Amino acid sequence: MLRLVVMVIRVLFYIPIWLFHFHILQNKEKYTIEERYNYIYRFVGVLVRNLNVTITTSGYDNLPEKDGYVLTPNHQGLFDSLAIVYTHKRPVTAIVKQELMKAPVIKQIIIILDAKPMDRRNLRSSMKVIKATSREVESGRNYAIFPEGTRSKVENVVGEFKSGSFKIAIDVKAPIVPVALINCASVLDKNSLKKIHTEIHYLDPIYYEDYQDMNTTEIAALAQAKVEEKIKERLEIIETK
Repeated sequence: MLRLVVMVIRVLFYIPIWLFHFHILQNKEKYTIEERYNYIYRFVGVLVRNLNVTITTSGYDNLPEKDGYVLTPNHQGLFDSLAIVYTHKRPVTAIVKQELMKAPVIKQIIIILDAKPMDRRNLRSSMKVIKATSREVESGRNYAIFPEGTRSKVENVVGEFKSGSFKIAIDVKAPIVPVALINCASVLDKNSLKKIHTEIHYLDPIYYEDYQDMNTTEIAALAQAKVEEKIKERLEIIETK
């Protein structure tokens, strides 16, 4: 959290400008999703460059050529979403916790990116969000969904991928892209200013042809295994340096 405070101080001059643009970008009739996302993409770039963090990325070129896929990253900390936007040039949005709509600036960004707030305590409401998201993925929107459901807050330890998180992709036969996040838990969730090197790896997509004969539990286990394998591989390389 200390790193976040220092970052805010560094970008203090830009905040009134950003708030103004966040306000006008909520006009979805005037601004396309590409225009809105490009602004948030540049905004996140400024934030990351002022967090004393480096990001190594790989696999972006392996993403499906056609939009309408679902990213399934492991979830370590608050920095995860920033890392995804920072490295994902094409518009991507997410399903987020309903509680985030109470945070003024975050609420604006959720609206700008067409993210879907979900109240996980309300089953009927959650099902509506899932169905609406499936339709959007089918129409060509890219979504990031954290299958663990919550932040682990533990460096490079992957929690169980919940099978329900994959229903959106399965319903519309969309590609599933496992994403491995490394060293992200400490960036914004711990009081440290030490420089941190993080990594984000977009793994080979799992296409419908690959999972059509699998149930949701098997698909979740497959995606989780791919993420865990990549994290293990990278940590072994880092330790030998």
